[in-house]
Amino acid sequence: MSSERSLDTALLNKNTLFQIEVTENEVSEIRYTRDGAFYLSPVNNQDVMLTTSGGASRVK
Repeated sequence: MSSERSLDTALLNKNTLFQIEVTENEVSEIRYTRDGAFYLSPVNNQDVMLTTSGGASRVK
């Protein structure tokens, strides 16, 4: 199955997760997800950050 989006990624192993950093109320924490729908979000004049569909930043 293809999503036609170059930033989408599929995890094929059951015990594999993406590590993301989420900041809420000025507190950052690490969370894990299997959702591989990624986007580029602007952060500065010419910089972009890889984010999840929910807006979580710092995908690792």
